[in-house]
Amino acid sequence: MVEDIQIGRYLDISRDRVFKNVFGKRANKDLLIALLNLVLDGIDIVDLEYLSGEFQGFDIGSRQSRMDLRVKTIAGTEVIVEVQVRDQHDFKDRAVYYAALPILEDVEAGKGRYVLRDRIIVSFLHFQLEHSEDAHWADECRSVYSLREKVTGEKLSDAINLVFVELGRFKKPLESLDNDLERFYFCLQHMGELPEIPDGMAGSELMRRLFDVTEVESLPKEEKRKYYSYMTTERDIRNQIDFAVEQGEARGEAKERLKVARSFKSLGVSVDIIAKATGLSEVEIAAL
Repeated sequence: MVEDIQIGRYLDISRDRVFKNVFGKRANKDLLIALLNLVLDGIDIVDLEYLSGEFQGFDIGSRQSRMDLRVKTIAGTEVIVEVQVRDQHDFKDRAVYYAALPILEDVEAGKGRYVLRDRIIVSFLHFQLEHSEDAHWADECRSVYSLREKVTGEKLSDAINLVFVELGRFKKPLESLDNDLERFYFCLQHMGELPEIPDGMAGSELMRRLFDVTEVESLPKEEKRKYYSYMTTERDIRNQIDFAVEQGEARGEAKERLKVARSFKSLGVSVDIIAKATGLSEVEIAAL
């Protein structure tokens, strides 16, 4: 089914670039700290530093920015935050691969010494992962992976910690939300659809702050224009992807898939999304 993206009163923070534009601003650092403290159970972040070269001055209208939101706590732990709207081939392996990449930076910075920074990667996923114990995940949407000894649980290293928040599993309706974590999850799914702050959230200072900074009309004129342009482009590209998937299923023709892939590539659509839409491998797409 072709997706119709509506532009409402509040920013649609389910979109990765919009999420990073909101939480990547130093003026909204308190919101990012609050969100991470809710998601990272047992970790108390009192302050953090935005790493240089990241999202300060981030252009919401640019399709070239592909870096994740990276910050460092005062305790020295690096936290990388990403949002994934659609599932991808071999997503878990991809997550491990990307989690390992910053380790190369650590080794280079240490001039060959293997002194690795503590690091947590938080992924907000608008889909579900496959798990071996299905019953456990019926009412749970957060999973945590780290490097530990199988029997004793002894931690080998804090260089890789993966936290997945599977928003595709979060089904609670608005009237049943019990705490700010659940309210955050709901907003990550539905903020762009809400006409006003719900009564059940108005009593939370944290939620009022989130709704204040995401109101579209409060944006500077140029940033608002870029947001409208970005959302319109997103709608067009997703409609093309959905149409291509429907056509690919109906025809199954290699020539048609190559044509669609070339078109997406010219629009700057990421390789993983092109692969999902067309069924082509990343090697085949790179050769186009």
